Amino acid sequence: MDVGIKFTDQERAPGNWPGVEVTPSEVWVEMTRIQQSKEFRSTRRCYEFLSYVVERALNGQAETLKERVIGMELFGRPVSYEPSEDATVRVKAGQVRKRLHDFYATEGAQNPVRIELPSGSYVPLFRYREQATAAPEPMLVAEAMAVMEQTDTVQPHAVLRRRWMVPIGASIALLVLAVCIAFFRLNHAAPDLADKFWAPMVSSGNPVWLCASTVPVYTQRQDPPASLDDMVSTRDQFLALGDLNAVTRISEMMAEHKHSYRLRVGSELSYHDLQTSPAIFVGYSYSRWNEISHQLRYSLINNAVLENGHLSQWSIASYPADPGLTQDYALISRFFDPDTHSVLVEIAGISHFGTEAAGNLVANSQQFSDVLRALPQGWQNKNIQILLRVNMIHGSPGVPVPVANYVW
Repeated sequence: MDVGIKFTDQERAPGNWPGVEVTPSEVWVEMTRIQQSKEFRSTRRCYEFLSYVVERALNGQAETLKERVIGMELFGRPVSYEPSEDATVRVKAGQVRKRLHDFYATEGAQNPVRIELPSGSYVPLFRYREQATAAPEPMLVAEAMAVMEQTDTVQPHAVLRRRWMVPIGASIALLVLAVCIAFFRLNHAAPDLADKFWAPMVSSGNPVWLCASTVPVYTQRQDPPASLDDMVSTRDQFLALGDLNAVTRISEMMAEHKHSYRLRVGSELSYHDLQTSPAIFVGYSYSRWNEISHQLRYSLINNAVLENGHLSQWSIASYPADPGLTQDYALISRFFDPDTHSVLVEIAGISHFGTEAAGNLVANSQQFSDVLRALPQGWQNKNIQILLRVNMIHGSPGVPVPVANYVW
């Protein structure tokens, strides 16, 4: 992203603590470190979000960093965009905050400058590491009791006051501990829902089939072709970039959770294979595996979503390969297939952009758990379909938004 910094190195970057002068040059050096970090290398959209708010803050435009403005400028939302109905900006900001926290807890722990995105705000904070760790520590109860014992040089009314401080200090310590425990449980409960989604896939202990569908591409026997017979299918030779990105993210998630899997491409996976282990199909909408989903409530065909076999209200305005595509739809389905007696998960968009967005979603435990939380009670042991809308942002898929679901 091109930047136009209006500050000199001698000027103070906005958002600092009083008395601390972090220069814009130092901020952008730190941004380079962040861009190259493990936390941000794999998610270009998170870095673009952070770069956007940092640039606006350094250019003296912090007052424009509002959810509605960010949604329209960065995520391409229309003028009619309502943040209360579309949580894209809030979700992405939460992801950026988490990745910054993880970055400064690991490889960025000794960096001289820190960039933070305070909770509830989109205005970044810049400060030196020393200031970030200089907050005074609360007095421990044991220390308060030690002060209490020094009564020989303290006036009686002061001793009485300090005697009251001990139970007050203990109460405060217990209150802080309770808040920390609640915060920990809140932040660690979300991924449990994602684990429950994958539980039927991994409970058997057998490696899961992870299948990437190939894109149908045709070549011609002669130029120009005289008839359809001159068009020849180049079977199992091409993968869509978005499908490949989705498979990569899902495989990383499986490896991180120590779930074994076996990767297959195109027709390498047979019906016999499906009888031995569960399978995850990625980008199936233009492959032979699309036939399996025709029995479900929602399915994909050409440039539209079918509901019970009929065209629905959800469709894209142009053909899936259109480089000017502005919106896509994707399906996440988990169901028991009676023909193979296996649990199958299908993840696909009308175009490969929708597939990539859906793959990113299911590979992000916290974000996926937020979506699963909206499902009817008892979904964990049932078949599930989640329909997503995906807006395109500068040629890349944005954060998908659920528009419908079905549990049976």
